[in-house]
Amino acid sequence: MYPKHIKKLQIALMMVIAFTVFYSFEKSKEREIVVVEYTAGEDGVIDSLYSKGFIKNKLSYWSLKFLTRFTNQEIEPGGYALSKSMGALALYSQLVDPEYKYVTIGSGLRKEQIANIYGEKLGWDEEKKS
Repeated sequence: MYPKHIKKLQIALMMVIAFTVFYSFEKSKEREIVVVEYTAGEDGVIDSLYSKGFIKNKLSYWSLKFLTRFTNQEIEPGGYALSKSMGALALYSQLVDPEYKYVTIGSGLRKEQIANIYGEKLGWDEEKKS
């Protein structure tokens, strides 16, 4: 068994790591619209946000990479309303449901087919499709 002070040190270290990952020290609440290119995959989205300063440290960066690998929610390119004061979990919740999404419509489709494509991508119900 570990001595009591070692366990307390481990708990304190885990709390510091969690605080660093999930909290941003930036105080700005101002939101910006950030657009990530259609060709960017999950890694491209995270890399883009890191280079633009929305992900503050490497620990948060790797936490987001870990979350994208081991959850069944997909990060997709699009437009996001983000603040530099967001922590890793707040960013992740925005990334799985972008405010602005890319929709690709091929030529020669009927209006019903186009409505189905929009409905699938944007989560429309049958009423909105018609």
